[in-house]
Amino acid sequence: MFFPAVALWIIALPASAPIGGFRGAFTVSLTLALIAAALSAALVRPSIETPQPASSESGESWWREIVNVFDRKILLAAALLFCLQLSLPCLTSFVVLYAREKAVDHFAWFYVVSGGTSLLARPLLGRVSDKIGCGRSLVVAFILEIAGLLLLPTVSTLPGIMVGGVLYMMGAAIGSSRILALAMEQAPSERRGRAMASFSMAFPLSNGIGAFLNGWVVDLAGYEWMYVTAAALCSTGLIFTWKYWTKLK
Repeated sequence: MFFPAVALWIIALPASAPIGGFRGAFTVSLTLALIAAALSAALVRPSIETPQPASSESGESWWREIVNVFDRKILLAAALLFCLQLSLPCLTSFVVLYAREKAVDHFAWFYVVSGGTSLLARPLLGRVSDKIGCGRSLVVAFILEIAGLLLLPTVSTLPGIMVGGVLYMMGAAIGSSRILALAMEQAPSERRGRAMASFSMAFPLSNGIGAFLNGWVVDLAGYEWMYVTAAALCSTGLIFTWKYWTKLK
């Protein structure tokens, strides 16, 4: 959440600066990725190989093996996470273009404020979610996200956009923390790795589909309607929460 602000500051530097402009932003990003790769390589430990059954011993056709990669017990948590993250591109990518359309200056501070909110809200609101329960936590999460999304089309100043971002990030913080706890509870202990892998697929899937849908609405009707549509899509999370309320107590 903080690095978009850093990227905007780098891009705003003069092109003559050592790391200024778009080239500087990409260079810094590449450098950080290489550093992360080097740190990961340093942490690698030799793993103990376990014998895998031959394909003839599995007794299952190839298409059944592909289907069985996805763990059904984790589908509810994955669906809730998908609904929670579907509108995230509105606050991470398209909001920059929306701010430019509204002629908002010094917009990098939006990412600082929203990122700080996400950072602080997770431990604080995570404790609250333990007290009020899973279902109520998700209701609060989706309502906060919807409120933030519906506020953004009505404001055209940096403080107003910041308030919308803060509301959204508070909802995302309490929602993602609670859904992750739900996924851990539902994941079978004997295949926890496969279950959590199935759960984590909701992250790229929601971002990809959300970015496509949001961009499509922008082309058709503009940024204001993009946020309204995103709020409507986010409300599907409330429908899921209501439908499976007994499993979320």
